[in-house]
Amino acid sequence: MKFSALPDHFYLYQGRGLRVSILFPSFSLLFLILTACKMNEHSGSNDPDALNKIIRLEVNLQTVRWEIFTTPEYQEGVPGPTDYISLVIETNDFVTSEISQNSTSGLIWIAPEAARPWMTKESKLFFDRFKNQTIDIASQKNCSSVSAWLVKTNKKIEGITCKNSLNRLMYFVLEDYTS
Repeated sequence: MKFSALPDHFYLYQGRGLRVSILFPSFSLLFLILTACKMNEHSGSNDPDALNKIIRLEVNLQTVRWEIFTTPEYQEGVPGPTDYISLVIETNDFVTSEISQNSTSGLIWIAPEAARPWMTKESKLFFDRFKNQTIDIASQKNCSSVSAWLVKTNKKIEGITCKNSLNRLMYFVLEDYTS
């Protein structure tokens, strides 16, 4: 009795003890696509309307670049559990007085992946200096705490906003799954 995992019509070639399934080329192509294609570089979004569908800020941003990312950040292979979901925003739309600054005190944890490739040099330096640390907002020059609300749940989130020579940087931890 001949055992076969697939019916005979699923084989492209059968002979001399060798069988080549029609599924073999499909799986081979899928493997090549998955291993050969590099993930897109993180570029952030310039769409203020898309940002406004996620969070509600006290100011209306028109010129903005933002990105949501996870910690740990998926690189390749099998993804593991997500500990945090964070949001970074850079804008040059408004000045300090337009933000309702809650206070200049408070603590905030900075994700190790917070410095995004598309950010200005000053923003990258800020995040690189404090990555994977909890910082006191009051100890940071030109920084204060800032509030926003998640649109779908109306959950209030606290973040940090800092003004540098080129723009304003905002950072929020949207979800913390570690507790």
